[in-house]
Amino acid sequence: MTAVDTSFGTVAASTVSSGSKAASSSESSVTGLSDYDDFLSLLTSQLKNQDPLNPQDSTEFVEQIATFTGVEQQLNTNAKLDELIAAQTSNALSDLAQWVGRSVSAEGQVIDYRGGEVTLTAPSSGGAQEAAVVIKDVNGSEIARLPVDPKGGDVVWDGAKTEGGTAEAGQYQVEYAFTTSTSTGPEVRIESATSQGLVVEARINDSGATELVLEGGLIVVDPTAVTSLRTAQSGASSLVDDVADAAEAVADAAESVSDDAS
Repeated sequence: MTAVDTSFGTVAASTVSSGSKAASSSESSVTGLSDYDDFLSLLTSQLKNQDPLNPQDSTEFVEQIATFTGVEQQLNTNAKLDELIAAQTSNALSDLAQWVGRSVSAEGQVIDYRGGEVTLTAPSSGGAQEAAVVIKDVNGSEIARLPVDPKGGDVVWDGAKTEGGTAEAGQYQVEYAFTTSTSTGPEVRIESATSQGLVVEARINDSGATELVLEGGLIVVDPTAVTSLRTAQSGASSLVDDVADAAEAVADAAESVSDDAS
């Protein structure tokens, strides 16, 4: 019987076997085959050149075909996932764009501290004897407490922490503590700060959450905390309102002068 050259079949079998092992561990490891058609071509060559007296086990062929079919399906799935991710990203950006240029009011206040001094405005305490602005880190732990006029007003925080040192750049929560003297002792009331302003940026942070940055870049708002939303006035509308307010003020002043004269 004429001897059959099985060297190509041996190489092919070796290549397919090593390729199937790589495919089962990682898609990136499939370097010997550019696509499924290459595998079929190699498999056909292997069948043509195998030793008739010692043919390849059919079970192994089935396993190889199943393995590479799975690899092809995985590649197709990854491509579809990439398309879905791209579509979702596009939709997410469209959703973010709807916030920009809108004026919002929101419960809670987070400052995006980047060093230097930060001016915070406290509201009236409503009759409390003492008031303070409380600054907390993202874990809710108090790091600084700044006394402020109980009637309300501005206070400057330079990043100094109560226990010493300077706060690192990052986001910090703002609250107000109002202390009232009672017959049973001091009573402390904690109120969350509120945020109001024009949204100049809507972004997705490192955690995947959406953040709204208000005008000035200092205040960051969680969209789920927004309690009111309105379209910012155009320059023309704002000018008309200013003129109307001025005219009303003049009319009130004239009326007051008339009353005084009579």
